[in-house]
Amino acid sequence: MFSTRQLLKDGRAAQAIGIGGGWGISGKALDLALEGGINYFFWGPTFPTYRKMSKWLKAKLKADRSRIILGTVTYFWKFPGAIERIVHRHLRWLGTDYIDYFHLGMLRSEDQAALDSLLKLKEKGLLKQIAFSSHNRKLAAKLAQEWPVDLAMIRYNAANRGAEREFFPAIDAARLNVVAFNATRHKSLLKAPRGWDLKKPVPTAGDCYRFALTHPKVSICLAGPSDEGQVKEIFQALAKGPMSEQEMNWMREFGDMVYNK
Repeated sequence: MFSTRQLLKDGRAAQAIGIGGGWGISGKALDLALEGGINYFFWGPTFPTYRKMSKWLKAKLKADRSRIILGTVTYFWKFPGAIERIVHRHLRWLGTDYIDYFHLGMLRSEDQAALDSLLKLKEKGLLKQIAFSSHNRKLAAKLAQEWPVDLAMIRYNAANRGAEREFFPAIDAARLNVVAFNATRHKSLLKAPRGWDLKKPVPTAGDCYRFALTHPKVSICLAGPSDEGQVKEIFQALAKGPMSEQEMNWMREFGDMVYNK
């Protein structure tokens, strides 16, 4: 079984798998997740697929704010004053006084002005923690070392393992929490590539989550379920816990074939 993780300094622990609303997950499925102990939710209001999660989050945050660890994101912040406006908009839309993790999404370069804005909002208590996501692993490693950030989202799965060389060795796991995203590689890790020995198993989404979480520097794996059945698969993955070395080797072999297909 995977243990909970201490993401915040206020004592609230997070389940090892969190949920993003990008696949249009229903409120009923989100209720199932929350009642089962999943409490880290990632919200990206730029995309219409998050509408169901928006409605659900607003109701749950009003009823019991302390149960939810909320991460929100913006991908557009270059205009002067944009970050302040976006943060206040997120707070207003969700009806909450603070955001646990606010992300600069898909960061491609250093942006000191953006960081300064986030630090000011953190001082005011509107943000509890500062986070970013990036596909640029070398940049992410540099910012994780130099910026006073609390969490980084990085792509990591059985087919895309570059973070093992270019990101994880550079970070201090005691200081920085890491959320692994794209665990199923847009579902390409859930079907056998050409040439795969069909006598060998094909990974499930739960296997993909377990692979990412078995890395000692991954704090949370972000899942994107769309229904209750897929939420139940998350619970099964949590119960199974870390992979054995034999399972990891199987996932790496499968991932390499998917990557090179």
